[in-house]
Amino acid sequence: MSTTVETAGTGHIEYRTYMRFYPDKKVILITSDLPIEDIKKSLTQDGIYDSSGAFKVQNGHISFSAISGAGKVDYTGKIIGKRLELDIHSHINQYRGKEIFIYVE
Repeated sequence: MSTTVETAGTGHIEYRTYMRFYPDKKVILITSDLPIEDIKKSLTQDGIYDSSGAFKVQNGHISFSAISGAGKVDYTGKIIGKRLELDIHSHINQYRGKEIFIYVE
């Protein structure tokens, strides 16, 4: 069984980042302007995704680096119920920020 989360938006964003977490500690990411219903079939380990990595969970905290052809983005943060509150550091464009992701089925 896997877990899928998406960026928690206000309806004003033009794209969302979707993450799927697998029991083998792999995470895959897709950034899209499409709703989850339209990309769910692609959001698989065998599908097409933008980046991937291996995640660690310890004491309610999660961390991973997502690697793509463009470079690496680091994610660290907390698991709070069905949310992830993540600090993000892109080594591609030096972006640093905080984002909230919510669980979707």
